[in-house]
Amino acid sequence: MEETPDNKASVSVPSVPADWPASELTAFLDHGRSNVFATFVRWPREFGLLSELNSCFVAVLQPESSVGQLLPGLFALRAQSAFLAASTCALSGQALDTYLGLRGSLEAALYAVFVEGSPQRQTVWLSRSESSSARAKVRRMFTVRSVLGHLRELSAEEADSVSHLYDLTIELGAHPNVDAFSRNLERRSDELLDYYKLQYLAGGTTAHHDAMLHCIQIGCVVLRMLRHTAQHAALYGRVDARVAALQAKVERDLTGTRSGPA
Repeated sequence: MEETPDNKASVSVPSVPADWPASELTAFLDHGRSNVFATFVRWPREFGLLSELNSCFVAVLQPESSVGQLLPGLFALRAQSAFLAASTCALSGQALDTYLGLRGSLEAALYAVFVEGSPQRQTVWLSRSESSSARAKVRRMFTVRSVLGHLRELSAEEADSVSHLYDLTIELGAHPNVDAFSRNLERRSDELLDYYKLQYLAGGTTAHHDAMLHCIQIGCVVLRMLRHTAQHAALYGRVDARVAALQAKVERDLTGTRSGPA
C-alpha cells in the first residue's frame, strides 16, 4: 500500500491567494507556516532527520506491501499519516498538540501488529458499526493492554519501549495533564494584572525542539513495529540500517532528558 498521489508533497509552495482574508485563523496559519521555515533554518539537522525518517516510511509503504491482508496495511498507512500530522505540529512549534498525533501513530502501528494473521480480530474490528454490542466487543478486545500484551509476546524489550513512549505522549500533551500545560505556559504581566498564556505556537522553545526529537524517536519505533507484519517485513529490511542510525542519533540527543532512551 502507498499514500495516494494527491497526498504526496507538492513540488512548489503556492503563493498566498489574493483574497486570503485577515482573521485570527489565517494569522495562526501564517504564523505556523512561518515557523516551519524558521525551524528549517534554525534546526536543519533535526529537520533533515525527520525528512529522512519519512522517506523510510515511504520505502516501506510501497505498492507491493498491499499484497496480503488489508487491515495491517491500512493501519500502517494510518501510522504514517499520524506521524506526518505530528511532524507538522512539531515543525510549526505547535508542541503541545504534537503528542496527540504521536499517540495516534503508536496506536495505529500496534493495531497493525495486533490484527496481523488473526481473522477473528479483523472481523471484530470490521464489524464495529453493526451494533452497540459489536462496538463494545471492539472496545474490550482492542485495549492498550491487549495490543501491548500481544507485542510483548513478540518482543518484551520492544513492548517496554512502546509502553514508555506511549505514556510519554500522554504526559506531554495527548491528555490534558500537568506536564503538558506547564511546559507550554508563559507567565505575563501588565499594568493591571499577572496572567498566564498557553503557547499554542511555542516556536524556538525547548518544548518545540523536544517535540521534533520525540517525533523522530517515536517514528523510528513505529516503523520498526511494522516489521512484525508479513507484508511489510521484507520491505522494512531495506531501511533497517537507516532507521537504526536515526534512532541512535536521536537517543543521544535525548540522553539526560525526561524521556531518555526508548
